[in-house]
Amino acid sequence: MAAPMTRLNVIEMLRVSSDKQDVTRQEFDMEQNREDHHLNVLRTIRLKISGTLVMTHPEVQQMIAELSRPGVDAISISSIDRLFRPKDYESLKMFDFFARNGKLIVSTKDGVVDPASDKGWDICIGAAQRAGAELRELKRRTNGGRKKSHARGLMCNGSACYGMVYVSRYERDAQGKAQYLKEDPVESSIPGLSKRQVVIDVFSWRYFHKMHTYAIVKRLNAAGIRSARGGLWSRQTVIQMLKNSSYIGQHHEGDSVFSCPKFIEMEVFQGVQEMFAEAKRHHNGRPTRQYLFSGLDFTCTRCGFRMISQAGSKRRYVAPGYRCGNIEYKPHKRRCDAPRVQQAKVETVGFSAIWRHITQPELLLANAQAYYDSLPKHGTAKLELELADVTRRMERTQRMVRMGAMDEDKGITDILTDKQRITEIQGELRAAGSVLTLPPLYAVEAAMRRIAEGPEPQTFAERRPVLEKVVDLKVRYFEGTLDIEGKVPVPEPVQGSGSNRRNCNSSLCRDP
Repeated sequence: MAAPMTRLNVIEMLRVSSDKQDVTRQEFDMEQNREDHHLNVLRTIRLKISGTLVMTHPEVQQMIAELSRPGVDAISISSIDRLFRPKDYESLKMFDFFARNGKLIVSTKDGVVDPASDKGWDICIGAAQRAGAELRELKRRTNGGRKKSHARGLMCNGSACYGMVYVSRYERDAQGKAQYLKEDPVESSIPGLSKRQVVIDVFSWRYFHKMHTYAIVKRLNAAGIRSARGGLWSRQTVIQMLKNSSYIGQHHEGDSVFSCPKFIEMEVFQGVQEMFAEAKRHHNGRPTRQYLFSGLDFTCTRCGFRMISQAGSKRRYVAPGYRCGNIEYKPHKRRCDAPRVQQAKVETVGFSAIWRHITQPELLLANAQAYYDSLPKHGTAKLELELADVTRRMERTQRMVRMGAMDEDKGITDILTDKQRITEIQGELRAAGSVLTLPPLYAVEAAMRRIAEGPEPQTFAERRPVLEKVVDLKVRYFEGTLDIEGKVPVPEPVQGSGSNRRNCNSSLCRDP
């Protein structure tokens, strides 16, 4: 295909499959691409990863995101099989991405390829077929060689765990022995601290000290101990170490088991595995992500529709959050353009506001009084007169029953009927904005202690029960403003009229 006349803005990608390979040859290919096609290189990424795992690599995901922008025209590679080796039909969607977005592939082997054209598409599919065939042939030869080595009692896995090194057949020791694991003679990043001791410490922290894996990661990184690749430890790396049977002298390759240096006693290793199994049983059935306001009356202020939880995406760097659920699904279209809000921000701000009100009785009472004072007071005179009449009638009936001037059964029936009507009138007055008698401070304090005591909760398991004890909790959000309304249950006063619930109303004019 003829090279385009315009200067292309490209991202260079160099990839090899293992640490034993280097990208030197591909460096020359990139230089040739720049000279032959007059490329303007925006940046270069270098990967050491299998072709079947390319599409899930963070740097590749970032590259795809950058290719979606108008200022990036193409990707520059040595050959199309460097982009990926297809292991299924799903992998071929990468070519569709280039075709839909009008992006080019500059290949040293194939020239400038436009996947949107018929010829370019044929080149891409042909390259994918060759790469897939080469991958299958490589696997066949590798599996055959592995079976032969296992039959001779030799291991083949060159990827040794932390604290051990693999002696390959090209690196025989002084006795001529090869294809086995031995203890790594190189110390850890801390002088005088062997990698064997690091492994022993990690198992000890987990088994004897019951430390969580996150705490172990924090301790390793704080001590300046580097991982096998020389970087910081992660929780997944620690978990892999704690589950690796090589540390009890049993290296597994498929169905074959080989002897290797023993770092950990069997009792400790099995105890750690049981701790993982118990944690799995404890969390079995738990949702992958817990949203604090899910299932509550959480609505969008703009349209009044319910806010729905929305999972995040590590690939697109999107954090979990909430968004207005006013959506048309066929075709998929949002009817409300209210912005999305991050889960961590809105839950932190919202719960802190609720906690502040339900742990300070004076603030709660003042807030309730101000809330009811702000409501309209129209149309309540007739209800208040009826409330007074029904109250006097009930008290008169009670006196007559006590004095024996009225049949007891009929009197009780009339009293219960009047009590029911008083409750109904009080509800109507409350809805109309009539401020009823607030309960005493001691009653509010007692009610609040039943809901919240101690320091402010930080986890979902601690926060959710608090919200469920707040009656008629309503949360409304739009454009950085969070309105919260709810009621704290307070026992009904014995004498006179009063409200059995006090409002906790809060408007946060801040961007959560």
